[in-house]
Amino acid sequence: MSQGGEEVGKLFVGGLSWETTQENLQRYFSRFGEVVDCVVMKNNETGRSRGFGFITFKDPNCVSIVLSSNPHELDGRTIDPKACNPRGMQKV
Repeated sequence: MSQGGEEVGKLFVGGLSWETTQENLQRYFSRFGEVVDCVVMKNNETGRSRGFGFITFKDPNCVSIVLSSNPHELDGRTIDPKACNPRGMQKV
């Protein structure tokens, strides 16, 4: 279905608190635009957060809005959002 642009509008979010839930992450980033996908990466064995996740916005322009409005704080921690480069577009 996707035409290789699935990374457009996607953010990697590092530095998450172990307590941060998918709901909290989505609620926080929703202030910057419509979030179409949100995931907190978890350890398969323990079910605990691995301290990072991903956010995908409907409008790719929301990524630059997030990146220009540092610092970001969620659940008492400063989090570190970074743009995900579309596959094949990484600078060599």
